[in-house]
Amino acid sequence: SLSGGESQRVALARALVFDPEVIFLDEPTHNLDPISKRIVEELIFQLKSQFQKTVVLSTHDLSFAERFAHQVYFLKKGRIVEKGEAGRIFSFPSSFYSAQFMGITNLFQGKLLRENGATFLNLEKIKIEVASLNQDLEIQKDRVSAFLRPEEILVSRKPFLSSARNCFEGRITRMEERGGLVELTVDCGIPFAVVLTKRSKDDLGLTPGKKVYLTFKASAVHLMPENSDVKGGERE
Repeated sequence: SLSGGESQRVALARALVFDPEVIFLDEPTHNLDPISKRIVEELIFQLKSQFQKTVVLSTHDLSFAERFAHQVYFLKKGRIVEKGEAGRIFSFPSSFYSAQFMGITNLFQGKLLRENGATFLNLEKIKIEVASLNQDLEIQKDRVSAFLRPEEILVSRKPFLSSARNCFEGRITRMEERGGLVELTVDCGIPFAVVLTKRSKDDLGLTPGKKVYLTFKASAVHLMPENSDVKGGERE
């Protein structure tokens, strides 16, 4: 009998016999071992580059989708919640569901406040300063979602003097090493996920329970309309 990878390759070969303009693939790398997965992925790339075929595929493998796709559609219960150019969506999703599905941490939902000429995202326990709003968000009655990538956050043992508009005191509640990187969870009234190098962790002498300060720019907080999933998630 054929292995999963061999079956997928046979299916692709059969599809090419009829020389279709468009090829539809449903989870083509699902349940494949790493070697078979790479082989099937390479065949799919060849369909685009060598055979000049349009490929429409469904997948939960976001890494593959990011490398392969030109256009991406995120579906939720059969509805499109976000669509657009792959590079833009994977870097700056405009749908809370898309960001959550991609595993983006530091996802927030709250109301916007304006104080002394600055704009803040009010999360009840803390207020995060954000960059100036665009028109799309101003018409949402100030209710928004936002995300902050862990790598945008600077960790220090003392308040860090810089042009960054946000600095919060907190304590490390979780620490996990992954290769040369360390993932922290820091409680600043709300939990923040932070990523830093193992060397930085050692230099700072970080351990669970230690008090630290988190610093990040207002422009690092990416705002999304909270009801973007309801409206389809695509920004014009």
